[in-house]
Amino acid sequence: MKNSKGFSIIEAILVVVVVGLIGLAAYTFYQGQDSAESTTPTPVSQEENNEEINNSEDLDSVQSDLESLDFDELDTSELDAAESEIL
Repeated sequence: MKNSKGFSIIEAILVVVVVGLIGLAAYTFYQGQDSAESTTPTPVSQEENNEEINNSEDLDSVQSDLESLDFDELDTSELDAAESEIL
């Protein structure tokens, strides 16, 4: 029987493979976080937010769009059937 001091080549290869897999998983996770960070919206100041909310031109266009809709022509039979199933 041989008295071995240290690791065999198989053990060293296994350690390198496991460390590489952990590194690959960490790298892909980091890349996902980095891309998600770039898609988050930038904070808007309260004044800019108020200007966007109080833009009456947008509200007028939305109101005219809503008035142009004809709700009398909507087919509500499917909604009525779903409601009766729930109740």
